[in-house]
Amino acid sequence: MKEVRSLIGFNVLVEEMKERNSHLDDMDYVEMDLTEPMDLLDSDSFTCIIDKGTLDSVACSEQYSQRAKQMVENVHRILAPGGSYICVSYARPETRLIYLKDPNFKWKVDTNKIAKKSSIELFERLDQEQFYYVYICTKNY
Repeated sequence: MKEVRSLIGFNVLVEEMKERNSHLDDMDYVEMDLTEPMDLLDSDSFTCIIDKGTLDSVACSEQYSQRAKQMVENVHRILAPGGSYICVSYARPETRLIYLKDPNFKWKVDTNKIAKKSSIELFERLDQEQFYYVYICTKNY
């Protein structure tokens, strides 16, 4: 079995996940900020990176443009050739592709639109966007 590493932005979550999954020998949890320049992780070291809302959170923060750009640069650097960065987002392509389709990145970007399904009427009224977007960036060899 291959090692699975989870990069988490908050130490309290790192400790919780270590405890919750202590029975899984091949799991590793690391606290780090992907929006900062980093050298802790080797280039080309991950075959798959799954992001469920991290880029969305960064894009809503202070200095969002600079921080989102740095995050995606870090993801591109640590992703191995042939590997995929899968970003699940609430945001439409016009707000995410400006970061993902940087001409310096050597990857192919596919955008998938997935309809939200909800049986809760209140949720549907509060959440105007009816789709999730999944951006799949596959790094070239």
